[in-house]
Amino acid sequence: NQKVVITLKRKVSNKNKKESVLKGENKLRLKFFTGKFCFFCLICFIIVLSLSCCYFLYNLMGKEIDNGVGATNAVTTGSTPEQSEETPESKSIQDAIDYLETHDVWNKDEMEKIEPLQGLWDVINERKFDDFKKYEDKLANSNNFMKIVNEANKNPKKKNQKYITDPSDIKISIDYYIDKLESDNSTPENNDKEFKSVDQRPKNQQDYLEEGDS
Repeated sequence: NQKVVITLKRKVSNKNKKESVLKGENKLRLKFFTGKFCFFCLICFIIVLSLSCCYFLYNLMGKEIDNGVGATNAVTTGSTPEQSEETPESKSIQDAIDYLETHDVWNKDEMEKIEPLQGLWDVINERKFDDFKKYEDKLANSNNFMKIVNEANKNPKKKNQKYITDPSDIKISIDYYIDKLESDNSTPENNDKEFKSVDQRPKNQQDYLEEGDS
């Protein structure tokens, strides 16, 4: 019986040893896998963080480049990027200003073909000074037009006095028109017969027209 008891004790002891060894091995394995997993997670976190920083810097540099290009275009063209797009209305206004600035003689038929100038020839010819306000917003950048407006404001007494009475005459010399506004004489042109020579008589519109053609 004692032998049996000793044998059983040995078996129990050996079993306990095996269990303790297995537990120790399991703990070591768990520690190994836990450490490896944590290291893997750390590497993944570093990679994700690096990619996020690179993406942020890329977007930041891209915006700075775009802003630099926009500013360069604004300096080159003299306008902001939003203003660089030309609309049909702005083009027609620029065409109108170009006509007024490059022509000393304004032709009614030519002006009627440009939308912002439609009706202006009649307003100028009939000296409807109050109607100039309708055109000032669009034509304020025309020096020739503003000269007429300024002279008209100085000579309100000549308001509504028709300049050209001949329906077939469709040309107005701007210089002569302004000269007539500056003059105190609001009556029709002086008769050329009163002067002994052409050089002595005052210039009339035809003289200005001929000078413009020469």
